[in-house]
Amino acid sequence: MKADYRTLSSLVNRKIGYGIVQPGASVVGGVPIVKVFNVIAGLNSLSELDTTTKEIAEKYSRTSLHGGELIVSVVGTVGKTAIVPKSFEGCNLVRATALVDIPDMTKALWVKYFIDSNQGQNYINTNLNTTVQPTLNIKSLEAMPIPFYDECYIKCAVELLSNIDSKIKINTQINDNLAV
Repeated sequence: MKADYRTLSSLVNRKIGYGIVQPGASVVGGVPIVKVFNVIAGLNSLSELDTTTKEIAEKYSRTSLHGGELIVSVVGTVGKTAIVPKSFEGCNLVRATALVDIPDMTKALWVKYFIDSNQGQNYINTNLNTTVQPTLNIKSLEAMPIPFYDECYIKCAVELLSNIDSKIKINTQINDNLAV
């Protein structure tokens, strides 16, 4: 089966961009912000997020979350991904994360699974700037070639991988409960 490649930037609703550069100290009643740590740990609960002031968040309204977007870590631990839960609507991101707003959820998940794959991670590693700390610039992320196949193939692959992810999450919760 031959793939039709599209750049990541051709799939998005909003321009791919990174979040708040200097969120400051966490404030009570502030706007929750997603950090790389949260992406790695899984976006489980708003209570796990630090916050920033409403004024700072408003300056970065372009990365305000609605739910359903793909997030990719682009500084430090690069190439980690997550789909934003609907409950995170109104949150924002920090500079070390990029917002990739793909309107079709099946395509968003396809891109997430591609980025998580060896091929996706190889692209990221090849395009890293490592002078100070590993960084994937937005231009490289926008240019990432994403393979597309028959729509039915993509839908089936996403469904299978999503089911596996769900089972892993349930097993992790069971293990966490047993450890208590």
